[in-house]
Amino acid sequence: MNNFEPVLSIVVPVSRMAGRFNELASWLVNIDDKRIEVVIVHDVGDDTTECELHLLLSAARIKQIKCISGRFGSPGSARNRGFADTRGKWVMFVDSDDVPDVKNVLDAIEVEKRNPDAIVGRYLTYDRVNSKMTQCVPWRSCYEQLALNPGVWRIVFLREAIERLTFTNLLMAEDQIFLAQFNPSTRKMVFVNDNFYTYYVGDAKQATRNPKSLADLSKAMQLTAALVRSRDREEIQFLGILMNRQLVTSLRRAPFVTKLRSLSIYVGLIIRVGPHRAVILTKKFFMIFTYLRSTNAD
Repeated sequence: MNNFEPVLSIVVPVSRMAGRFNELASWLVNIDDKRIEVVIVHDVGDDTTECELHLLLSAARIKQIKCISGRFGSPGSARNRGFADTRGKWVMFVDSDDVPDVKNVLDAIEVEKRNPDAIVGRYLTYDRVNSKMTQCVPWRSCYEQLALNPGVWRIVFLREAIERLTFTNLLMAEDQIFLAQFNPSTRKMVFVNDNFYTYYVGDAKQATRNPKSLADLSKAMQLTAALVRSRDREEIQFLGILMNRQLVTSLRRAPFVTKLRSLSIYVGLIIRVGPHRAVILTKKFFMIFTYLRSTNAD
């Protein structure tokens, strides 16, 4: 990399991706914009990914690109390492099996004059099994929509707004904990109608299908519960949705032991937080089911 300070830094953790680089290649090879830097963090887990990754990087046109290799053990730890090497005023965290719309992100940054802490875009979901593309469905307020679909990949963060935050080393929901700590309810947020991201589903190797990753949901709920107890009533409107989303995902997909732990954490929180907060949490639980029913969301 040279000494030019980019506008946007994109951090991409990569692990065990041999034979699955189509999405990463589709955008990385084609961008050539000096306003962008890309930091690839390879969490070494096999013998073949590194070879394919180096071939891909050699074909990239962008000059501001760095690859860091090591054993980090989780996507969150890899993102933390990558963030430490970024220089851009704005930062975006992208998964290696999805596709960001870099042009739309840059355009949103360039026209934004309100000095926000973060800009949130819309996103598309592509189902590999059915070859079907769907648009993220708006739901009530922008903040509720963000809590219901809390992927950090469709958010571009002002660097100085997240410098003191780190991702946990959980294998799942680490981005939700990061977002909860960021606390959008107290931040200056801008929501735009442009698509920032295409999220791919239907891969058997995704975290949402991995029992080991799903087992971390109860740990994520413990961390979220601690935040719910420490935040004021307005802030837990967002956190309540986030925690109930974790609970529903755990009940639907996680191993049986994780389901029991998650339910125990949730019931224990309801008992301890007092009647007003308990009502908020309970209402958000039923709101989740209304949302899932009306949007056919996963």
